[in-house]
Amino acid sequence: MTNLLKGRADKAVEFAKMQKEKTGRDIIFVPSGGQGPDEVMPEAQAIKNYLVSEGIDEEKILVEDKSTDTVENFRNSNEIILGHAGREDVKIAFSTTNYHIFRSGLIAASLGINAEGTGSRTKAYFWINAFIREFIATLHAQRRKHLKVVLTLIVLIIVTVAAVYISDTI
Repeated sequence: MTNLLKGRADKAVEFAKMQKEKTGRDIIFVPSGGQGPDEVMPEAQAIKNYLVSEGIDEEKILVEDKSTDTVENFRNSNEIILGHAGREDVKIAFSTTNYHIFRSGLIAASLGINAEGTGSRTKAYFWINAFIREFIATLHAQRRKHLKVVLTLIVLIIVTVAAVYISDTI
């Protein structure tokens, strides 16, 4: 596992321990992530193996190993969670890197999934790269909305300039 992936898993274990202390209940882990062309196993399986090595009971781990992006992570994991719970009113928390929480939350909300995020730390040297990546991905995901805003601003500027021009000529 990469350090980033291990950090996310550690944050999930930390959250589970906190929940257990506060509520007395165990949580169900749903490690999510498929296998990239340069990976020896799906991310979800690597996370599961790590969770088991950290003492998490295998029966408390439901693997989602088909997703290729964050949207699929949420969509596929939500199906597994709802199927396991047998009801719609489940509480969902997700663990990711701290720079990815905002966009992940937007994605979950866009899919109608009520979820809270917790984030693992990111090395300082990686922040600029991570910020740029998340910024571009967020702009891309919201491109229609941004295009409408830009077009509206352009129309308002044209109308304002035309109004000023007309008032000066009258």
